[in-house]
Amino acid sequence: MKQIRLFFTLLVFVGVLCSFLTSVNANDEEIPEEVLKMQAEVDEYVFTTNSEDFEKRGIMVTHTGPLGDKVEVGITPFSEENANYLYQLFGKEKIQVVEGIQAVTFNSDFDSGMATSTSNLDEVTETTDETKMSQMTYVYVAIGVVLIAGIIGVRKALTSRG
Repeated sequence: MKQIRLFFTLLVFVGVLCSFLTSVNANDEEIPEEVLKMQAEVDEYVFTTNSEDFEKRGIMVTHTGPLGDKVEVGITPFSEENANYLYQLFGKEKIQVVEGIQAVTFNSDFDSGMATSTSNLDEVTETTDETKMSQMTYVYVAIGVVLIAGIIGVRKALTSRG
């Protein structure tokens, strides 16, 4: 009877652990203050004080955001020339220039409650799916380790009573 209670206790523990692991965001990292300051500097420069210069050059900055110890800057059209222009302004050690993806708005169909887009978002969806899969791999490994440890523990408990 105690073995059954031990087994069900282990199952409840694994269930709680799975719930916790799937709710934890693997990307919760504290962003260094200097990166946030650099992002603010880049934002001010490209979106406010020198936006006309970027417009004349035909460069559109689509996004900025912290990326490790650098600031990621997305631009369209992406070219080495355009990227080098930004590297000259801010320094290659402080920013990472990438190909930007233009934001799209969704058209809402209020009758059906569905949101649709006229743009193809497959590329964005693939990146999100890859990130989720990578995070879930850690969850599955952790669950496997806990289950194996639980089985070994139950077997030891049963053989010591034997």
